[in-house]
Amino acid sequence: MSNLIPVDDFGVTEKRRIPVVSSRKIAEKFDKRHDNVLRDIESLDCSKEFSALNFEESNTTAQIKKTGVL
Repeated sequence: MSNLIPVDDFGVTEKRRIPVVSSRKIAEKFDKRHDNVLRDIESLDCSKEFSALNFEESNTTAQIKKTGVL
Protein backbone atom coordinates (compact mmCIF):
# COMPACT_ATOMS: atom_id res chain seq x y z
CA MET A 1 0.00 0.00 0.00
CA SER A 2 1.34 3.41 -0.86
CA ASN A 3 1.79 6.00 1.88
CA LEU A 4 -0.88 8.63 2.27
CA ILE A 5 0.73 12.05 2.52
CA PRO A 6 -1.30 14.80 4.24
CA VAL A 7 -1.69 17.76 1.89
CA ASP A 8 -4.07 20.26 3.51
CA ASP A 9 -6.63 20.99 6.23
CA PHE A 10 -9.42 19.58 4.09
CA GLY A 11 -8.00 16.07 4.30
CA VAL A 12 -6.83 15.86 0.71
CA THR A 13 -4.04 13.31 0.48
CA GLU A 14 -2.11 11.68 -2.33
CA LYS A 15 -2.44 8.00 -3.18
CA ARG A 16 -0.46 6.71 -6.14
CA ARG A 17 0.01 10.36 -7.21
CA ILE A 18 -3.75 10.96 -7.30
CA PRO A 19 -5.43 13.42 -4.88
CA VAL A 20 -7.99 11.70 -2.65
CA VAL A 21 -10.18 12.61 0.32
CA SER A 22 -12.10 10.36 2.68
CA SER A 23 -15.86 10.48 3.02
CA ARG A 24 -15.35 10.87 6.78
CA LYS A 25 -13.34 14.05 6.21
CA ILE A 26 -16.03 15.36 3.84
CA ALA A 27 -18.68 14.71 6.50
CA GLU A 28 -16.57 16.46 9.14
CA LYS A 29 -15.80 19.54 7.03
CA PHE A 30 -19.40 19.99 5.87
CA ASP A 31 -20.87 19.15 9.29
CA LYS A 32 -22.84 16.19 7.91
CA ARG A 33 -23.41 12.67 9.19
CA HIS A 34 -21.06 10.15 7.58
CA ASP A 35 -23.86 7.70 6.73
CA ASN A 36 -25.63 10.49 4.81
CA VAL A 37 -22.46 11.30 2.86
CA LEU A 38 -22.11 7.61 1.91
CA ARG A 39 -25.78 7.48 0.90
CA ASP A 40 -25.34 10.53 -1.32
CA ILE A 41 -22.20 9.14 -2.95
CA GLU A 42 -24.00 5.88 -3.70
CA SER A 43 -26.98 7.72 -5.19
CA LEU A 44 -24.93 9.87 -7.60
CA ASP A 45 -26.19 9.65 -11.18
CA CYS A 46 -23.01 8.46 -12.85
CA SER A 47 -21.94 5.37 -14.75
CA LYS A 48 -20.62 2.26 -13.02
CA GLU A 49 -17.32 2.82 -14.81
CA PHE A 50 -17.01 6.37 -13.42
CA SER A 51 -17.91 5.17 -9.92
CA ALA A 52 -15.38 2.35 -10.08
CA LEU A 53 -12.64 4.77 -11.16
CA ASN A 54 -13.49 7.58 -8.73
CA PHE A 55 -14.97 6.05 -5.57
CA GLU A 56 -12.94 3.39 -3.78
CA GLU A 57 -14.31 1.75 -0.65
CA SER A 58 -11.83 1.26 2.16
CA ASN A 59 -11.80 -0.20 5.64
CA THR A 60 -10.32 2.34 8.04
CA THR A 61 -10.02 -0.20 10.88
CA ALA A 62 -7.79 -2.42 8.75
CA GLN A 63 -5.83 0.63 7.56
CA ILE A 64 -5.16 1.77 11.12
CA LYS A 65 -3.99 -1.69 12.19
CA LYS A 66 -1.74 -2.00 9.14
CA THR A 67 -0.24 1.50 9.00
CA GLY A 68 -0.92 2.95 12.44
CA VAL A 69 -2.58 6.01 10.88
CA LEU A 70 -6.03 6.92 9.65
